[in-house]
Amino acid sequence: AKTRAWLASIGFFAVGLQASGVGDSTPVQSFIPPILLVAPREHTPLDDRIRSVQQRVQRSVVPAAELERLGWLWIAKGRASSDPGYYSLAGVTADALEKTYGATPEAWLLRGHVLQTRHRFAEAEALGRRLVSLRGSAADYALLGDALYDEGQIAAAADAYQHMVDLKPGLDSYSRAANIRWIKGDLAGAIELQTRAVSAGGRDPGALAWSLVRLAQLVWQQGDALAAGTLVAQALERVPEYQPALLLHGRLLLASGHPAEALAPLARAAEILPLPEPRW
Repeated sequence: AKTRAWLASIGFFAVGLQASGVGDSTPVQSFIPPILLVAPREHTPLDDRIRSVQQRVQRSVVPAAELERLGWLWIAKGRASSDPGYYSLAGVTADALEKTYGATPEAWLLRGHVLQTRHRFAEAEALGRRLVSLRGSAADYALLGDALYDEGQIAAAADAYQHMVDLKPGLDSYSRAANIRWIKGDLAGAIELQTRAVSAGGRDPGALAWSLVRLAQLVWQQGDALAAGTLVAQALERVPEYQPALLLHGRLLLASGHPAEALAPLARAAEILPLPEPRW
């Protein structure tokens, strides 16, 4: 999971999936591990949403949709905080969904995303193919495409992402399509699609912050350091102390000949996520 978070800091992390919307079926027996009900310490709008869903989950008969929603909020919190522990909580939520409601597509999708963050790509791909065969939602194609992309099967990943764009154009799908263009050497095309992703926006501040940082990386690669710095600042406005944004901010300052100024954002980035690149 830490390696996955490092990939996020250099721009390879595919933007997270959104909950698909499971029905409120009645469980045979509720299985809600107490750890899922521990409220976050922070008080951001995302944390407030987590606390609100946790309160609804504590009802005697737990609606499946609320438990699924909590799982995706843990994913969003992990992305915004760069803390891989929240992905583990998403995995615990997937376990609870399966133990309470059985093997459902909603639990598979959540589990597949957790497997992806842990670099268990073959298992994530298997779940993605099962979901695409069963129902074929945009989120299902996203999971399949992410696994294929990280396995180096770029043409197959592009096909999955095209299905996703056709079904649900927006931040998540445009960002994935931009990565396909980038890895195939089409920098201008990648910037065009990543700009669309940022313009599409969304409710998840971490996903938008990631999209802004990714666009900043692309325009910097094109040679526009000033525009990259503006995009990084926008990401930090949406998610203060967002680790990938701090890291890129420090790199931009280093590249412009300001090592003393670069020390503060780089040191904070290394403190939040002490992985090789920010330490270096």
